[in-house]
This record gives sequence, C-alpha cells and structure tokens, in this order.
Amino acid sequence: MWLGGMAATRGIAWAESVAKRHSGLLRRPWPQHEGRAAELARAKVDDLCEDPHVVDRLAVEVSKQAARRWRQLQARPGAR
Repeated sequence: MWLGGMAATRGIAWAESVAKRHSGLLRRPWPQHEGRAAELARAKVDDLCEDPHVVDRLAVEVSKQAARRWRQLQARPGAR
C-alpha cells in the first residue's frame, strides 16, 4: 500500500511537472504506458524496491496516476 501511494504521488508530480514546463502538450493525451513513457515511469520508482516485478507494477501505477492528473489539468479553464 505504501509503495503504491508513493508511486501515485510520483505520477501526479510527473504530470504536473510536464504541464508546467510544456503547457502546449496539454492539447495531447498522456502517452500510453509503453516504450519511452514506460521507461520514464519505471525510472521514477526504481529506487523503491529491488524486486523487478514490483517495480514494474509500481511503474504502471505511476503512468496511471500521471494520466489521471493530466486529464484533470486538461479540464482546467484555459489549459488548452
């Protein structure tokens, strides 16, 4: 549970950071958890656990929460 919360927090922070630095990207959807996006998500939680299967699950949670936050940011007035 604790690691999942950490992953969620990191996903939210990731989306907010991207939106802050590249607000024009809010016109696009958050990328799917594959390829480079999956690598970046994994890097955000790689320090939380030594078990690669757990890290993979946490990376999926990072992507899920980042996408959720991204949709919230897109819904704000003036976001696009």
